[in-house]
Amino acid sequence: KKVEEQKQVETAKKLEQGTHEKATTTDHNEKSSE
Repeated sequence: KKVEEQKQVETAKKLEQGTHEKATTTDHNEKSSE
């Protein structure tokens, strides 16, 4: 159980990082096109 939970936590962190990176890139692109 603990191993599965750890994997879920790592996956969640990766997803959060990916989403944050995309959001940052989008924000940067919007500022650049102004």
